[in-house]
Amino acid sequence: RAQTAAVMQQAGLRPTRHVAPNISSISFYRSKTTECAQRLQALSWEIAVRRGNCFSQALGIAVTSYLTSISDGGPGWRGYANTWLRHGYLITFEGLLSAVGKELGMIEDASVAV
Repeated sequence: RAQTAAVMQQAGLRPTRHVAPNISSISFYRSKTTECAQRLQALSWEIAVRRGNCFSQALGIAVTSYLTSISDGGPGWRGYANTWLRHGYLITFEGLLSAVGKELGMIEDASVAV
């Protein structure tokens, strides 16, 4: 690197990190890099939207379950309240999906949300 800088200085050129846009051998790689970056951003956005949708569903289920447990009210639930304080509220998710086709994607989305 130091040798390259010395050679450029002797030739009267300033060292630069910019690659000129008129170099034809580089333009192909620039366009491919831009295309890959755009696809990555699109995929990242799609994953974020799916994650947000799945998480909101899981949160809704959890809140509904908790509020239903509290609203039952009977004399036996007071013992559960102390257990919840110590260990947290336990929620179990169950699904009847197979791991074939689009259902595999549903299982993967649910595992991320939970």
